[in-house]
Amino acid sequence: MTNSTFKNTLHTVFKLLFPLCVLLFLSTGGYMAMQDAHTWKLINENRLPNRIPHLGNMDDFINHQYQPLLEEALLDQIPLNQLTKQMYFKSTNQFLFSIQKKLFNFSDFYVHFRKSQYLYGNRNDLYLLSNRRYFIKENLGKTLGIINHAIHDNPDADFYVYYVIREGDVRFDNMSKSPYWKCLYDNLNLPSSHKDYLHVSTFNDYKRYFRRTDHHWNHIGAYEAYTQIFNMLRLDADGEKLITPIEQNDSLSHDLSPTCPYGSDGKDILISSTYHQTKSIITGYPQLFEEVFYAYRFKYPQMTIYTNGEKSSYGLAEDFFKGKKTASQLTYSALYGDDFGETIFQTKKTERPNILVIGDSFDNPILKLIASHFHNTYSIDIRHYQEDKGEEFMINDYIRKNHIDNVLFVVDVTSI
Repeated sequence: MTNSTFKNTLHTVFKLLFPLCVLLFLSTGGYMAMQDAHTWKLINENRLPNRIPHLGNMDDFINHQYQPLLEEALLDQIPLNQLTKQMYFKSTNQFLFSIQKKLFNFSDFYVHFRKSQYLYGNRNDLYLLSNRRYFIKENLGKTLGIINHAIHDNPDADFYVYYVIREGDVRFDNMSKSPYWKCLYDNLNLPSSHKDYLHVSTFNDYKRYFRRTDHHWNHIGAYEAYTQIFNMLRLDADGEKLITPIEQNDSLSHDLSPTCPYGSDGKDILISSTYHQTKSIITGYPQLFEEVFYAYRFKYPQMTIYTNGEKSSYGLAEDFFKGKKTASQLTYSALYGDDFGETIFQTKKTERPNILVIGDSFDNPILKLIASHFHNTYSIDIRHYQEDKGEEFMINDYIRKNHIDNVLFVVDVTSI
């Protein structure tokens, strides 16, 4: 084969392969764009991918309202886009962090790290904190309106609100507090006995109750929230007993934790000693912000669970405790249960009332605890309800349809 013939052959092969590669590239993204939003998550950005939007009418297309949404959906599906972002975040954040360590004493004030994240705390035990990014006046009015309208429209149900204090509610370097959460809390049309919150007034409180690399409660904070909700609902007056963590048996002795640094009661179970999630992952360099992951184990009454209408389990905690899952398979949502539009917990306590719990991922670790005290527990995450169930969540209709006796909101300003 002459050199000229070889070049022509190579050129012909390239002409054939290039459009095939482009077609494969686009079809892969298109296929992913049409998958269920719960099947995968953009870990580096801590969000679900944008999906190809439904074209309601041609006016949206003509007015160019549809095209930007379509573009965002297609950009999220580009193969290797998350790997590219991760490499970028890792290189830039590693360089930035090395410079900041030489310039700042992080215990004096918040040091801006990236986007809405700030570094604060001991140099060898830094926390990634948000600085009020989530607290928008429009969200405040919406959340307050939904709750107060529901209270007004359903006089036969007992309403309760457990407000989720988050890092944006208190700035720990100068102890200033966001006015929005207090405005929401004070303007709820509820007696003081029907609302409560986790009391976080100092940075030490925050470290005791919250994860270092995640915005959620740790096992101590979640259990404290459950205890406060138990007391707020006055479940002891009905003869219910607070569920307490149980000790591990000898067969699980390898999972027993060393001394828990947050005030152990001897029942903390070590899940992972090199855990990093959400806030640390989106930096692109999670090894900078590892933490130890502990959990409690509980004995729940027998219950049947349905997620979005299908019988299922909720969370992998028991599988881990029984040795069926390894620590590498567990994240916050894997351990405690994922975010679903509707999750129903049914016990055999037919004499007990029904409760509706409206919240976001913060209530995941306490849903089974709450459900243990009721006949039917209906958990709703409004963020996902319409996509998962194919219809808008109408709280008044839902309360009447399911004979709800108690309604509990576990929310912050932007949860619903």
